[in-house]
Amino acid sequence: MLRETRGVTNHLIPAGSTGRRSGEDRIRYAQRKPEKRSQYTATTRAASSVVTILLILIVVAARQRESAHLQVLGVHALTEDDIDYTIYAYPLYQGDPAGMNISVVSRSTDDTIIDWIGLQFEWMNKTDWIFKDLSIAPVTVPSLGEADMGAFSFTVPAATPQRYPTLLIRIEYDEETSNGTLDRGNLSMLYNVEIHSTEEKHYQELLPTLSQAIEAANSETLLSPSAKNLLQQAETEYYDAISEGQESEWTMAYNSLHEAQTLLAQTKDDENRFRTGLTIGTLAVGALTGIVLITKLRQKT
Repeated sequence: MLRETRGVTNHLIPAGSTGRRSGEDRIRYAQRKPEKRSQYTATTRAASSVVTILLILIVVAARQRESAHLQVLGVHALTEDDIDYTIYAYPLYQGDPAGMNISVVSRSTDDTIIDWIGLQFEWMNKTDWIFKDLSIAPVTVPSLGEADMGAFSFTVPAATPQRYPTLLIRIEYDEETSNGTLDRGNLSMLYNVEIHSTEEKHYQELLPTLSQAIEAANSETLLSPSAKNLLQQAETEYYDAISEGQESEWTMAYNSLHEAQTLLAQTKDDENRFRTGLTIGTLAVGALTGIVLITKLRQKT
């Protein structure tokens, strides 16, 4: 930093003087003509002006050097307006292994060379990162372009309480500036991700299977009155589950689907028992009819 320079006033003493004037000298000095005093004053002012100009030039030069130094240190560091991310991820469920692909999108007019990128979710310790060290093979994000950072794998804790936890993405980079220098910097940006419950996962897995099962049951001709009633109950639970899922009431929605699944199984069992009973009854009636006919034929003979 430039320190302020304070000038020292010089007391000018006439040439040949010892520095102490006698009374006679003082009288002669006082009797000098006014024009000589004017010349003396003008010379002093001119010298002061020169000194002032030199000081101004020194200050300006120092500030220019300081400005250039700050540019080298990274005045042009990236901001949130220069970088964005495209995040590709399947739904994240509690307790599940998961992953996401991240691309860095540049709005900067300079190329950005990334040699480290890390992710930190809200449930992680502040010193822990899911990261990639790219120092051996840095990734260049072209000016106004995009670059894929690849996949990041992690596991969502089963006890994660947050519905929308934060995700911190941090990059460390070198930025190639227009004057050919590299500005070193880092940038962190905060996002929110959505974590889905275990019940929602089970609901989403069971819903298509149950939908097909109900459609298949309706395509059959049920002979058992109780089986028909059970199927109606199953359909009611199924549509309740869909409504509850639309309201994100995942525990209730999953329970309703599970109940519909149980009722469908009972429908099938009841229909099978009923048909088995019909078969046995038919065989019994047939056997009895045969016995009667044989008896009648014997009687005739």
